[in-house]
Amino acid sequence: MLVSILDADPLWTHRGGVAVVVGALIVAELIYVAAVKGKAPAVRTTLTDCTIFAVNLGERALTLGVRLALFGGLSSLAPFHWDASLASALVGYVLVDFVYYWKHRFFHRTRIGWALHSTHHSSRSLNFLAAFRLNWIEAAVGYLFFAPLALLGFDPLLLLLLVEVNDGWQFVCHTELVNPFRFLDAWVNTPNIHRVHHARDPSLHGRNFGSTFMLWDRMFGTYHPGLSSVVYGVADLPPHANVLELQFGPLLRLFARPRAAGAAPSENNIAGLKSAVRPGSAVRRGTSQ
Repeated sequence: MLVSILDADPLWTHRGGVAVVVGALIVAELIYVAAVKGKAPAVRTTLTDCTIFAVNLGERALTLGVRLALFGGLSSLAPFHWDASLASALVGYVLVDFVYYWKHRFFHRTRIGWALHSTHHSSRSLNFLAAFRLNWIEAAVGYLFFAPLALLGFDPLLLLLLVEVNDGWQFVCHTELVNPFRFLDAWVNTPNIHRVHHARDPSLHGRNFGSTFMLWDRMFGTYHPGLSSVVYGVADLPPHANVLELQFGPLLRLFARPRAAGAAPSENNIAGLKSAVRPGSAVRRGTSQ
C-alpha cells in the first residue's frame, strides 16, 4: 500500500536520479570550499544536517498518503477543476509561491513559528547541506498552508508536485558559490538574495521571504537587495548542538517561559520576537562551525 502511494509522487518515483544530482552538488560544493577556500567541513555540523535530513525523508514518505488524501478530498469539493496542463501548472506555481511567502512570514513573525523555524536558521554556513536543516514539526505541518489551493480545483498530484518544486528552489539558493545577478536578484530569489534572509542580525530575518519570486517581497515591503558579507546563524542556538535540542529546544523554552501580558508579536519588532524563544538573546559575531 505504502509503495503504491509513494509511486504516485513523481519526485519519489525518480528518487534515484534526484538523490544523485543533489548528492553530487553537495559533495562538489564541500570539496570546492575545502580546496579553494581552505575551509574543511565541520564534522559535527555535517553529521547533524545529515541526521535531520534522513529523518525528514522518512517523515515525508510516511505522510505522503495523508497529504494526498487531504489534497484529494479538498479538490473534490471544488466547484470547478483544472486539467493538469502547462497552463494550470504555471498558474498553480505562482499561487504556491504566493502562499509560501505568507507561510514563511508566519514562521518568522509568530513566536511558535520561530520556535520551529529557528532550527533552519541555526546553521552558520550557507551551503547546500544547510538547506535540509529543517524542523521536523514544521515540515509536517507546512503542507497545510497549501491545502486550500486544492479548493481551486487543481489536480492534487500536480499541486503536491508544484509545492515540492517550489521547496526545491530553496536548495539552489543555499550556497555562497554563486555571484550576484543584478537583473535576477531584483525579481527572483537567488543565493545573493537569500543570504540576507539567513543573516544573524534579527532585523534582516524579516527580509526576502519569497521562495522563487521576489515580487511578493516587493509588494509587501520586505525586499532587501543583498549584502556582500553576512554572518549567519541564531545567536542562542549553536549549529552543532544535539539534534533534539535543535529540533525541540526552542519550542520547549517557549512554552516554559510565561507569556508577558500584552507581549503579542510585532511586525516591527523582530529582535523582540526572536528573544521570545530565549530571553537575553544577543546578536554577536561568531565563527563558522
